[in-house]
Amino acid sequence: MDFDLFKSSNFNLATIGTLLGQLLLVGYMVLMPTFFERIFHQTALQAALLITPSTFMIFVSSPLAGKLMKRIPPYYLLALGFVLISSGYLGLSFVNADFNYIFYLICSILIGAGYGMIVGPLSVLSSSDFSGSRLTTSQSVIGVLRQLGTVLATTLFISGLTYNLSFAKGPTDYLSSFTSLYLYTAPVAFVLALLFLLLPVRLKKHKGIH
Repeated sequence: MDFDLFKSSNFNLATIGTLLGQLLLVGYMVLMPTFFERIFHQTALQAALLITPSTFMIFVSSPLAGKLMKRIPPYYLLALGFVLISSGYLGLSFVNADFNYIFYLICSILIGAGYGMIVGPLSVLSSSDFSGSRLTTSQSVIGVLRQLGTVLATTLFISGLTYNLSFAKGPTDYLSSFTSLYLYTAPVAFVLALLFLLLPVRLKKHKGIH
């Protein structure tokens, strides 16, 4: 690995966004089917279908973000994407026994739209400072980080769920074992949004000083 890649602030931000963005998406995709099967007694097929709105929104918002990048700096699109993901996660934390499909659908759409919004800008940021062999290497690193995000999401969310369930004593506890994970994770996406919104301004000021 060429560690000189990490001298680029754009690349560093892209690596953070890629790793945690993938973690947030997979955290939703991994837990929700189990959530629907165990709490609301849906079949495996029904549970799988209930997470398709987010997948659909990824396909819708990704090309939209590509067009918006012609007018809006990628940092702002990334901030918007993580705000949407944070909002979706926060909404999932309020899901209760009186399941509201419309409310859940909105949360799922927000998460999918948010992830789709960050894919293109992250690709642009990760490659903006490189060319030739370094460009190829940078994309390889991003690919590895995406896989790492998937592994971390599976490990962290399943471990957290297992820990929560070990203390569950009733239906309400079982429900909160799932929803509390989204409540605790929502601030991560919001902090990322602030990072992409505010850090570029500070970097510009820093460069201006020097």
